[in-house]
Amino acid sequence: MATKRQSYKEFCEAQAAQLLEIIKEHGGLMKWRRTWKEGNKGGHLPMSKNGYYSGINLFTLLSEQVRQGYSSNKWMTFNQIKELGASVRKGQKATGVVFFSMKEVEDKDKPGSVKKIPLLRNYSVFNLNQTDMTDEKQAELDEGYKEALGAFNVDAFGLTLRHGGDRAFYQPSGDVIVMPPVKAFESAEAYAATFLHELTHWTGHDSRLPRQCAKDYSADLKARALEELVAEMGSLFLGVHYGIKADVVNHASYVDSWKQLLGLDDIAVAIKEATKAFTFVLKIEGTEQALAA
Repeated sequence: MATKRQSYKEFCEAQAAQLLEIIKEHGGLMKWRRTWKEGNKGGHLPMSKNGYYSGINLFTLLSEQVRQGYSSNKWMTFNQIKELGASVRKGQKATGVVFFSMKEVEDKDKPGSVKKIPLLRNYSVFNLNQTDMTDEKQAELDEGYKEALGAFNVDAFGLTLRHGGDRAFYQPSGDVIVMPPVKAFESAEAYAATFLHELTHWTGHDSRLPRQCAKDYSADLKARALEELVAEMGSLFLGVHYGIKADVVNHASYVDSWKQLLGLDDIAVAIKEATKAFTFVLKIEGTEQALAA
C-alpha cells in the first residue's frame, strides 16, 4: 500500500509532532530508547541498500522501527524487494520518506542555457520484517554494511576533555568538554551516554558545524532549547549506533521549554541538525557509512 504524497513541510511537521509525542510519553528520548527490548536488532539505525538514511528520514524510520517492534533495520521500496525475489506481506503499510534531487530545466532568463532546481520525491519503503524474505536472504543483504560496534575512539577527535566537579557541559569559549569523573556515574554506559550529548554540542562550534542556536545559546532561551534538542537527538543517534543503553538524565528538564518555545518547524530543523552532527562524528572517527535518502 503506497503512502499519501506529502509536501516537504507536511512531512517535517508530522515527524516533529511524533518526536514531541515520544518526549511527552517517556520524558526524554534516551528513556524512550530504554523501553526497547534487550537484543532487539531494531535498535540499529535505519539503512537502505545504499547506507544510512539521513536528514529527517533517519528519525522517521527509527521511530517506526521502535513503534512497530521491528527486529530489522533494513528498509526497501516495493520494487527493490520484488527484485530480490521476495514480496511484501498482505496488509502491510508502507512508511513515507523524502528525497531531494536536482533537475535541469531551461533558464527563461537566459535563453539557450539551463539551470538546476531542487525536485522533491516521495518514496514508500517497507521494513524487511514486513516481507516474506528468508533469513538467508537477509543475511546476504548484511554483507557490505560495516556496523560500528566497537569502543568509541576519543583520541580521533583531538578534543579537549577535562574531568572534575559534578556537572557535564561543553564550554564553547575554551572549546572544551567537561565531565564528572567516571566513578560519579552509575555505570560506564551512563558516562558514555552523557559524553555523547556533550559531544553533539561540541560539533556546533564555528570551526566544525556552525549552528546559530549554539552561538546564541547563552543569550536566547529559544536558541538554548533548540540546541539542547539537537544534542538530545544527536546523543540518541550516536547511542543507538554505539549500542549505549543508558539514560542521559539531565535532558528531561528541557522538555517543557521545547514544547513552550519551539514550533514544529523548529523541531524539524533540530532533527536535521542532529543528523548532520551524527554523520560528522562518524566521519571523524572513520566509521561513516554511505548515506541514503
